[in-house]
Amino acid sequence: MVEITIASYREEYNRANELAKRIQAFRYEAGIPAQNELRYAGHHFLRAIGNDGKLADLDQLTKARNHCRRACYEAVEAGLAHALNQIAQFKDDFKNTPITGTLPDWIDILSHARAAQKLLGQLNSASMSRRHVTNISL
Repeated sequence: MVEITIASYREEYNRANELAKRIQAFRYEAGIPAQNELRYAGHHFLRAIGNDGKLADLDQLTKARNHCRRACYEAVEAGLAHALNQIAQFKDDFKNTPITGTLPDWIDILSHARAAQKLLGQLNSASMSRRHVTNISL
């Protein structure tokens, strides 16, 4: 098991924050769940550190780290769900138009999108997610 330290928490927080920012740049609302998780991470972090700046509660630091990890998941899931919705909308908008001549990788894009959708469905089934993106028609 990896030791949880303030430095490792900081690294995970920064990674999650960067992912959330990237997702928000892609689609603002998509980053909100990740930002909420980071807010919770900060709350637990403050409870983990004493007024002297030293670690006072390892359990609270563990909770803070777990919220950072969840923030990463939320950011990736939200961005992926948005991309899958965009692909489904594109597919519907151009259902009567030959696409592979203009977009030769279209079949591969759909294949990757279906694989991503399947993975999100598995994560949803494992109760890791509150949102459902498995009903998108690809």
